[in-house]
Amino acid sequence: MLQSHWHNYRWRYLLLGYALLLLIITGAAYLRLIPTQLARVPLYDVIGHFVLYGMAGYLTHRAANRRWLKMGSIALPLGGLIVMGCACIEEGLQSFSPNRAFDLKDLIFNGLGIAFACYLDKALHKGYTQPHA
Repeated sequence: MLQSHWHNYRWRYLLLGYALLLLIITGAAYLRLIPTQLARVPLYDVIGHFVLYGMAGYLTHRAANRRWLKMGSIALPLGGLIVMGCACIEEGLQSFSPNRAFDLKDLIFNGLGIAFACYLDKALHKGYTQPHA
């Protein structure tokens, strides 16, 4: 029973740590503290959004016990929806910052990373049931 309890909370602890990391990265971006050397990497911005938000989507999906919301004939991962909502808010807030700007491309790659991570988890773990209402 103790191991099962730890397994359920492990994803939440990992998500909390990762969320703190994302907050630090976001704060550094608002303060223009991201190293300019990153710009030398081709497509660093879209790759960063895809990977960072994909990982956040995966961890949130697992912390939400792989729950899916069924909307008509479509089932969407609850964790992915939560992270995408946060991504929309954060991207919208950039409109109010003199150092940042809203970029639809960033939002698209956030969504692609989240969807990829959640659906890869679904494909690799077909044994779990979905969707949960």
